[in-house]
Amino acid sequence: YHGTGKSTHIEQAAARLNWPCVRVNLDSHVSRIDLIGKDAIVVENGVQVTAFKEGILPWAFQRPVALVFDEYDAGRPDVMFVIQR
Repeated sequence: YHGTGKSTHIEQAAARLNWPCVRVNLDSHVSRIDLIGKDAIVVENGVQVTAFKEGILPWAFQRPVALVFDEYDAGRPDVMFVIQR
C-alpha cells in the first residue's frame, strides 16, 4: 500500500527510542553478501589474512538501531530467504 506511512511509522518509533533508523532498499542491487557479510583478505601486522567483514544484519544486531527494509516486495528471492530466517 503506497503512501500509508509504513516506513514513517518505524522512523517515528525509532526517534522516540532515540535510535538511528537505517533504510535498506531491497532493489536488485542488494545481495545476501550485503546482508550477511563475507570473508575478505585484509592485512594485519604486515600479513595477509582472511577476516569476516560483517554485513548490515550482524552490524545491526550489535547496536540499538531500527532497520527499515523498504520495497520489500521487490526483494530478490535469495535475499528474502535471509531476512525470513
